[in-house]
Amino acid sequence: MMLKSEITVMTGFAAVFSLLFSMIGVGCDQPIEGFAASTDGGTGGTVGGEGGTTPTGGMGGTGGTSSSSGPGGGSEVPEALPFAVDDYFAPSGFMGDGATAGNLEETDGCPMRAGEQAGRCHRVAYTTSSQGWAGIYWQYPDGNWGTSAGLPVPGAPARVTFWAWTDSGGETVGFFAGGIGDENTAFQDTFNVSQDIMLTSTPTEYTLDITGTPPTEVIGGFGWSAAGPPSGTLVFYVDDIQYRAAP
Repeated sequence: MMLKSEITVMTGFAAVFSLLFSMIGVGCDQPIEGFAASTDGGTGGTVGGEGGTTPTGGMGGTGGTSSSSGPGGGSEVPEALPFAVDDYFAPSGFMGDGATAGNLEETDGCPMRAGEQAGRCHRVAYTTSSQGWAGIYWQYPDGNWGTSAGLPVPGAPARVTFWAWTDSGGETVGFFAGGIGDENTAFQDTFNVSQDIMLTSTPTEYTLDITGTPPTEVIGGFGWSAAGPPSGTLVFYVDDIQYRAAP
């Protein structure tokens, strides 16, 4: 029997230039939906790091490797909630070690799918380099750090839901939404939520609560950041990322 937990996210971390997260344990409360073997999985993101240490970094680049495909990056506008983040946002904002080619791979390679299987399933593989941390922002349009307007969103989204897991469990990843731009950029997100999560080997659903300031336009649709492992490669998976109305 699988487990399901929902994490309510704390608001108010200081824009994309200072990604700070507070680590929490993952609670489990009730059985979750089943999940099926994947034929077209993808890569996911990790935030946090060994021992709950979340790195701080500035604006990223596009040096990482990604196999992302599809309409992400601003080609359409959603008509109603819910909608899949991958249908409109592109995982194009590579940060930290991820801005240098060869350190971070974001690909379609999940061993299974989870939840409603909306959008892609993301497999992330990060090997520590000089900066000691890496991350990816899903941006609209791709590569937008506040120079262009965000995605117009319908209704009043109250939460961002996603499923995440690792092969063995125990790795801490920070996930976030919003937070791109500030008073020095032409455009800014109007909300900023984040949460460090210790992942398990069981695909589990999590929630970022954005009810405090329901957005009308979104630049940074979703993202992750993680401290690099002292040795080896950090691998984790993220699936079924969606913007939803209140439950």
